[in-house]
Amino acid sequence: MQVMKYDGLKLRRLRMERGYRQTQVAAGTGISQPTISEVESGNNQDPPTFKRLAEFYGIEMGELIVD
Repeated sequence: MQVMKYDGLKLRRLRMERGYRQTQVAAGTGISQPTISEVESGNNQDPPTFKRLAEFYGIEMGELIVD
């Protein structure tokens, strides 16, 4: 069974391009700011967290999968 890896750096780029702070993303998603930091730095690969963040940014979950 292959484990998917998600691109936290892409989420960081999206956040910065859109002018959000991690605290604003946390407020908009219900995900804690420390968890967002972990995701963006690649230390958290929790699929449900990535799904919620993808929805927040209006992108497909598949756009976050690293080949």
